[in-house]
Amino acid sequence: MTATDTDTTQLTPHEQRVLDSIFKYIQHHHTFPSYRELMATLSLKSTNSIRHHIVALRHKGYLAQDRGKIKLSDSYEVVVRRKAVCQPLEHTHE
Repeated sequence: MTATDTDTTQLTPHEQRVLDSIFKYIQHHHTFPSYRELMATLSLKSTNSIRHHIVALRHKGYLAQDRGKIKLSDSYEVVVRRKAVCQPLEHTHE
């Protein structure tokens, strides 16, 4: 899979919410969130629903598993970095 194969139009709205939450969590904490942390962030009542979305995101190439740990896939990280480079910086006005 190449970076261009990873396209957010393939995601359901729920999968997109989960992926966005994972990415924001990683940006702030520099580690992958637990299922319970995702469950609380997304106001879901079951870790099984999180597992279902994680499995779907792995099958679609957005997440990968390395030695038992879930991480952003290499191809998705390339897409995220490209988007970050293309986005304007937010300026605060004082």
